[in-house]
Amino acid sequence: MAGKIGNQPSMGVRRVYVFYPTEGATSVSGPDANGVMLSYDPLSPPNVHLNGSKLVAGHDYVATTGTSITDIAPMHAGDVVVIEVFGTWSPADAYAKIEADARFLQKTGGTLTGTLLAINALTAQAQTNSNAHVWLKNADGKNRGLVYWDRNNGAVVLRVYTDDGNGNDIAAGSLVLYPNGTMTFNGNTVWHSGNLDPWASIPLRVPIPVFDHLGGGAPPTDKWYRYVKLSAGETGPGGYNEGILTNEIVEGTAPLIYASAVINLPASPVHWQAVRLINTERRFLRAGSSGTTQDDAIQNHTHSQIRDNAYGGGAGGPTNFFWGSTSSSTGGVNSGRVDNETRPRNVGVTYYMRIL
Repeated sequence: MAGKIGNQPSMGVRRVYVFYPTEGATSVSGPDANGVMLSYDPLSPPNVHLNGSKLVAGHDYVATTGTSITDIAPMHAGDVVVIEVFGTWSPADAYAKIEADARFLQKTGGTLTGTLLAINALTAQAQTNSNAHVWLKNADGKNRGLVYWDRNNGAVVLRVYTDDGNGNDIAAGSLVLYPNGTMTFNGNTVWHSGNLDPWASIPLRVPIPVFDHLGGGAPPTDKWYRYVKLSAGETGPGGYNEGILTNEIVEGTAPLIYASAVINLPASPVHWQAVRLINTERRFLRAGSSGTTQDDAIQNHTHSQIRDNAYGGGAGGPTNFFWGSTSSSTGGVNSGRVDNETRPRNVGVTYYMRIL
């Protein structure tokens, strides 16, 4: 038997468009969230779903143009519109396997171009004995950022990269959050749950008095910040000021001791500035012109005296003078508190000053 006994077979095809309308929108058209232009056969209206609920054609929406869905009740930002379009295709429209493989992202490897929209969650899961990474690259494909989970200590790391000038990517800084609540920046602890470092919050150039005779109390010397102890004789090995002071000078005898040094810490804003070692000089701090020094002094004053004077003598004889009672307004008598300086009652403290 000869001749054509049937039509070329055709099969149904379903296309899905996803739209995220703006506040108050009543229609959708053009490219959807995946960049695909909306298109359908007006004679075969598509199915329209709003936030998972199927709308009724001709009642909840109008689909007559072939490129838009209109007359939808005003929508809200955050709504999701899904449109199902049905049509037909023939085997001639199908891709060969090798063509299809080239168009789809493989489960391992491959490159995704364009925007990836992840609804609700995007997960990066580590494999056995490996970390979980999310790399951020610039338009030239160079590493510029990394977020990863470290399987060894459970920390989450945010790292920034830069170019070393020779085309190589180098780490420029890392912020690390540990499971115990510790957070470090470039290896320096900046926060621990319930334990803010108070010494890190003190401004520079402010002398801080410390009762370090009670044991401890001095600012640490192994942090990203640095203090100087305003005392002479602390620059040697193991001394508090080792490596940060130079040109130390101590002159005079008590109570007129003169002690100073020069800050030698290139990273400090006060590098190469002279500083008075007031713990050694035993100077008080007084409001006035900053850095101006004064020695001890007593205000100039006078005392008045009252005398009863008398004189007498015979003719041709000597003249005799007599003084009666004598008084002086001295305002008091020194009762024995004598020393080589004039001072008020006081208690000693050790001064430190932050320089970095």
